[in-house]
Amino acid sequence: MGLVFKVISNKNSLWTQWVWTHHLRNKFFWTFKIPTDCSWVWRHVLASREKTIEHILYSISNGRDTLLWHDPWCPVGLLLHNSAALEEWHHRFPLNTKVEALISDGEWNQHIRSLQSNILKESILSVRINSRLEEDRIIWKPSNTGRIPSISSLTVSTLLKSGIISKVYWELEWILETVTATYGVKRNARRFQDKSQSAVNLKLRLVKERRYIQLQVKEIPNTQVLRSLVDRLGIVVDHKEASYIACTWNPHLKGVIKLNCDGAVNDNGNSFGGLMRNWKGDVLCAYIGKDDSTFVFQQELHAVHR
Repeated sequence: MGLVFKVISNKNSLWTQWVWTHHLRNKFFWTFKIPTDCSWVWRHVLASREKTIEHILYSISNGRDTLLWHDPWCPVGLLLHNSAALEEWHHRFPLNTKVEALISDGEWNQHIRSLQSNILKESILSVRINSRLEEDRIIWKPSNTGRIPSISSLTVSTLLKSGIISKVYWELEWILETVTATYGVKRNARRFQDKSQSAVNLKLRLVKERRYIQLQVKEIPNTQVLRSLVDRLGIVVDHKEASYIACTWNPHLKGVIKLNCDGAVNDNGNSFGGLMRNWKGDVLCAYIGKDDSTFVFQQELHAVHR
């Protein structure tokens, strides 16, 4: 559930941006069906959506960032699956309509009050419009202790093995999540339990964690993703340039055309490429391409197929 919440709420995260670019382009996260050919990890994330809905709350400000049909902002659930909403609004509001179509001057408008279904009407009217907010927000409902559940170690292990994230990337991203969660826990404890910790004690704790990070992280691969994470953490590290292995090409029999191809999966993206040469070594054609697959073998197969 932690990854689901990250996908829908933290769109500034580099991992989240990658997900929206490669998996969710032109799709609606909450309502699109699980692909039959997706990885186990992505299947696991999508299968967790229904359970995650029980733990989140959409705080509506102006409705500009919330989808009318595809986001679970209404207490009755997704309106795309609600027969009363479909019967009254299907021909009035397109599938990409935002909740702002139901709001006028900071209040629910005539579209709500003219609903024939009292259950749907009362459910929507029970949703508070927080006009003081600058934009719509998605909130993780706190438990009785005010704590926010974290991503399980099993999920992290699966992500690492699948190649979606690298070990270095995850460690740095986890540190940032830990710092953010520290603020979140203290905030929720103050709001829901009337407990608080002094700003000085909290600052000392975070400074201590940052010093520990600086001592542990000395060198990282020189990639854009990791550089961005290090900048956000505010630590100084050495960037290790990628090493390359020189390879020789052996000529083949006269009249034969040879194809050399390969695929790669890393933090900078997934891609494949190929090079065709004749027996003299003359290049006949070269090509590159990208694919959503997170497995090297599948990238190599795409290179051959191309």
